[in-house]
Amino acid sequence: MGHHYGNAMIVEIEDIEFDEANEPIVKMRVMFCNPTEASMRACPYYLEGKCKFTDDNCRFSHGHVVKLSDVREFHEPDFSLLKRDARCLARYSDGLWYEAVVDHLTEMKEKPMVEVTFTAYKESTTINMGDVFPLADWEEDEDISSSSSSDMDENEEEEEEDISVVVWQPGGVGQALGQWEEHTKVSEFKF
Repeated sequence: MGHHYGNAMIVEIEDIEFDEANEPIVKMRVMFCNPTEASMRACPYYLEGKCKFTDDNCRFSHGHVVKLSDVREFHEPDFSLLKRDARCLARYSDGLWYEAVVDHLTEMKEKPMVEVTFTAYKESTTINMGDVFPLADWEEDEDISSSSSSDMDENEEEEEEDISVVVWQPGGVGQALGQWEEHTKVSEFKF
């Protein structure tokens, strides 16, 4: 099974372990910004520290634990890619993000709007620009997708080597999000 990446924000440092070479393995809890599955939708009570359920029993996500080594550098979305027939993720009425195709860009009451057709549902709707996430054109990466899995593993290792590793340790256990969020930024994570 391959890895999938999604935009996420770091919620907390979950654990720091050490491997055989005494190198740190940092694990962090992340929340996905554009959930594409119900299991990725953030629990609003968890973020406030008020959820009555455990991670396993809550129908919403209390975040996903990922290794720092699985983190990729965040890239700002390129909204110039939003043109007719461009692929994107769009927020559906259920709050999840689905693949869609841009039909038309417009403005309503001085707000940028995008008319999209959801690929799976064949349903068209007009939504705010903030409810659309442009997807990069993958045609340039055809060589990577057609390469063998060993080539892909080598590419992943090269990518991981390019990641700047900075270990930040919170001042105390159970710190509130607001006390350390100045140290966070949105990144992409494997899940």
